[in-house]
Amino acid sequence: MTYETLNLEPQPSILALNPRLSTLNPQPSILQVLENAEAYKARLEVVSKEELASRTQLATYGDKFKDFQETLTKSNEMFASFKKESDKMQKRLKVLEKERKDAVVRGDKFEKLCIDSTESLEVLTHPRLPRNPTPYALCPMPYTLHPGP
Repeated sequence: MTYETLNLEPQPSILALNPRLSTLNPQPSILQVLENAEAYKARLEVVSKEELASRTQLATYGDKFKDFQETLTKSNEMFASFKKESDKMQKRLKVLEKERKDAVVRGDKFEKLCIDSTESLEVLTHPRLPRNPTPYALCPMPYTLHPGP
């Protein structure tokens, strides 16, 4: 049976009834599909090369960052050991400074004791000399050789 024998007219397609639908979803031709496929293939190759370059660059940066981290770790270790040695030296310096001050105090006491002992000995051995004699008076040389006071 055909439309003519039934005396029916063919129904128009939905696209013919609504022209906007035909612009929304046009059926591409095989040539357009092939052109699009070639364009997508070329774009895929470009993007693949860019991805490979980016991954290589990322690996390089990762290695550099790893080297930087190792260097930073070594630097921190060296700084820690330097700080430890510096603290040790600070403590040692404090001890030595205290010992030096004690030695100065002992030396001052010893010097005072020596002066007192010398004065006592002089008074006992030379009762005629003044209490604080000049250095020339303590000398056993005759006065004639001394330049006078």
